[in-house]
Amino acid sequence: DGDGLSDFREFENTTNPVVADPDADGLNDLEEVDGLKNPYTGFVAGSLPGDPTDPNDADSDNDGIPDGEEVMAGVDGFATNPNEADTDGDLLDDLYEVTNNLLGGLNPLSAVDGEPVQDLDGDGLDNLEEYNGNPRTRADKADTDDDGYSDFAEDSSGIWSSVNATGTHPLNTDTDGDGIDDGKENPDLATSNPPLQYKSDPNLSDTDSDLYADGIEVTAGSNPADAGSTPTGIPFRNTGFDGALGWTNKGGTTLQTGTELLAGAGSYARIDMATFENGVVLPFPNPAAKVFCSVDFRVEGSFGGGTGLANFNSGGTATTSSSPATHCIVRLFEADGSIQAFNGTTFLSVVAAGGIVSGTTYTVQIDHDLPGLTYGVRVYNRDSGTLIGSISGVPTRPTSNPFADPMHFTVGTQAISANWDLSLDNMSVSLFPITVPLTVAPRITSTGFDALGRFVIDFTGLPSTTYEVTRSINLQSFVPLSTPLLVSTNSEGVGQAMVPASEATSPAAFFRMEEQ
Repeated sequence: DGDGLSDFREFENTTNPVVADPDADGLNDLEEVDGLKNPYTGFVAGSLPGDPTDPNDADSDNDGIPDGEEVMAGVDGFATNPNEADTDGDLLDDLYEVTNNLLGGLNPLSAVDGEPVQDLDGDGLDNLEEYNGNPRTRADKADTDDDGYSDFAEDSSGIWSSVNATGTHPLNTDTDGDGIDDGKENPDLATSNPPLQYKSDPNLSDTDSDLYADGIEVTAGSNPADAGSTPTGIPFRNTGFDGALGWTNKGGTTLQTGTELLAGAGSYARIDMATFENGVVLPFPNPAAKVFCSVDFRVEGSFGGGTGLANFNSGGTATTSSSPATHCIVRLFEADGSIQAFNGTTFLSVVAAGGIVSGTTYTVQIDHDLPGLTYGVRVYNRDSGTLIGSISGVPTRPTSNPFADPMHFTVGTQAISANWDLSLDNMSVSLFPITVPLTVAPRITSTGFDALGRFVIDFTGLPSTTYEVTRSINLQSFVPLSTPLLVSTNSEGVGQAMVPASEATSPAAFFRMEEQ
């Protein structure tokens, strides 16, 4: 192959005799085997030739820089040792030093960089602290992610304490994913100062818990720190009934444009209760988490004493009455003006008898916890805002599939009545900001050692699922820890495992997580 290494020597060194540079690192086989271009001998810079490098491994020291680039000063003008990941022994590896050097102060050939007093970017973290941080930040940028908060302030705790301990992630410009950069959110402000800063929490996508993300609110001009200030003026996303936003007429439903159900709401829907399964359907994708379903309603006509029934359902079926695929059944009883929730066996009281009367507008809210297999119901007098009944922790129907896709929020006739109709407005579904799909395997999100020397594993997986951590010293046989370590994800699919320091040290430690 003309690389200067005879075929016999290629055989001796298990290199390819017909390819001059099989690992494509910029050094041919002879230069690697004899160290001809490596200035380092015994990890010390000296006269040529230097120590051999692995002709079959483009990166002999696994530092992220190909051997050829190291010895020929191909990265930032520094000739580093291809057999030593940290050429100068300052505990900062060569790749980190040559790729985080905007300010020109990191040198892979000078051990001074790793000394505790060295804080190149002046952010309050010395160079070595930034390198060893979890996550690792840049020593040459005070604000690695350019979000407005320094690396020192972004402590990844997830909890806001102050502008010097923001709880945010130093490598994520928008930690909570609400559409506003972390540096523009500060819950300690007296008031928002758009567009420079907002009185919202950079760790919470919906600071005021009104079911509108902070970014949506500031775009619409409402206050992300005030639950009473929303883009639509109501605490849920309004689909309306203009035919453009996804609701489906299951039959017997007409649009009304006369006297509005709510002032300023525009058209509303009216269900003819004289036919079984008349009603409306609002489909939505299964978020594998939690959803809020809400609708305003008003009984029109003679109500009370009859046998008519109306349902407010959430589940994996488009039927407006009920079926085995209906998870949550909330029923309005004409007989006594009550609202009750079905737990799979019996109906439980939400609004007492006589609580629902014709001519008054009410709001029904269903809090559907899919992973928890429960739901809750709240009913308000929409005109006064008074809560007139609620229940929580109701089991979903045991015969239903809570993970059906798509899902549906439906309102319609369960038992017919010729005496009254049901008017609807503001039918809506709001998905919680939880994005762990049930079909995705566990994923490690971060690892690192804490102050006690424990090895901490942050991960996501199936909600409310238990995993076991096992250990190996050779990647062949994994065994339980001295004290078996079982950890579970919460209802949002987030978990953390802490391996004791005694299990995370030499001679070697490899860990495996397995679902139980």
